[in-house]
Amino acid sequence: MPGGRTLPNLALQAFFDLGEDGWDGPPDDFMSTNLLKLSVLVQATVIDKVAAEPGSPADGDTYILDETHGTHPNEIAVYDVDAWKYFEPFEGWLIFNQTEDYYEKFDGAVWAELETGGGGAAGPSTVVEVSDTDTNLLASQASQYIRFTAATAKTLTVQPDATEAMPANGEWHIRNVGAADLTLVEGSGVTLNPPAGGTLVLSAGCTVTLKRAAEDEFDILGQTVAA
Repeated sequence: MPGGRTLPNLALQAFFDLGEDGWDGPPDDFMSTNLLKLSVLVQATVIDKVAAEPGSPADGDTYILDETHGTHPNEIAVYDVDAWKYFEPFEGWLIFNQTEDYYEKFDGAVWAELETGGGGAAGPSTVVEVSDTDTNLLASQASQYIRFTAATAKTLTVQPDATEAMPANGEWHIRNVGAADLTLVEGSGVTLNPPAGGTLVLSAGCTVTLKRAAEDEFDILGQTVAA
């Protein structure tokens, strides 16, 4: 290549000698490729993440190729002047997926939906139905709306943090849909604080939010069976 050097992050080519031949034009088109890469990646969007390049692209169509692609896994593919061109991503790159309507983040191995982890307006809670009669509360259920559907008596145990590490400030939304009571059970060393005048028992139709107030301590917000 000419005497230029590769810049960090986007790997653009620059710092050619003044008047140096070969800074653009065949076979490498360094400067034209720089501008194309900037056009694709600055405020980047793609049509979708796909396993293979679409068969009838138009100029400018841009895709993320997923990790299963045979020759260009995880690369950004842009169709330009009747040919596909590919850019290798760096860990931490963010690109908006227009089809899925979310940002993709490259973690160094795969592209996946960017998890925002809060901030701004919260999205809708995921509804989870539980038919078992004896279950444990899980960290992965934080922010979910959990409906207990068994028609017989059932229990939900909140385990100690040493067994099931719960997220700080986590919330779990719980409704007893089934006909019989749902009882919240304190695991070893766990404290569950019922609402004023209430218990740890939810009769049919009761809905509560379990709020992690501190390690191994949770407040219960909502309606439970009276003490």
